[in-house]
Amino acid sequence: MTPPKARVWSQNSEWRVRLRRRQLVRRGELLSPRQFCRQRGISRARLLQLERCGKVFTVQIGGKPYIPLVLADRSIDQRRLGKLLRRLPSSMPPIAKYLFCVGRRGSLGDKSPVQAVWRGKRFRVALRLADNEAAEVRLAQALRAGELSGPAAPFDGKAFSRRKRPVRAPLSSLWHARVDFLRYLCKHF
Repeated sequence: MTPPKARVWSQNSEWRVRLRRRQLVRRGELLSPRQFCRQRGISRARLLQLERCGKVFTVQIGGKPYIPLVLADRSIDQRRLGKLLRRLPSSMPPIAKYLFCVGRRGSLGDKSPVQAVWRGKRFRVALRLADNEAAEVRLAQALRAGELSGPAAPFDGKAFSRRKRPVRAPLSSLWHARVDFLRYLCKHF
């Protein structure tokens, strides 16, 4: 049984997460589907098409779907933005996709991946970052499946060898630790 203080802390942190997500809606950073269609000038049917092909995603807050405002911006090259979003796996939580899109990265010159869509070199780095995020999600899934069904059963290493060149962007030491762990898994299983 968990001690009362730990239980209260975990409940409190869940409450804070829900509060922060509701604040995103209040600040206008997340739009309802109706607002999104109005701002982008598209129909509801077109929105469903964009969702199916992976160019738009919805974040569930309070049981209602919301779409990030950055995806409604008409000044952003939608073809490049769609390419960036399709690189992220569909199994990635939508809130993680949103945070990936709007989070500033040092490797992009303190810009977010959505802002990097404008420049060619930064866009290529943003695509590599999206590939790395996808690899991390696949690694986490493989590890979870491996813990349940045996260490080497679902992991074949092919899902992580998509890129021929290593990422040249400076990344955190946590990422390097994950890469080293992945190399260890490839050698021993």
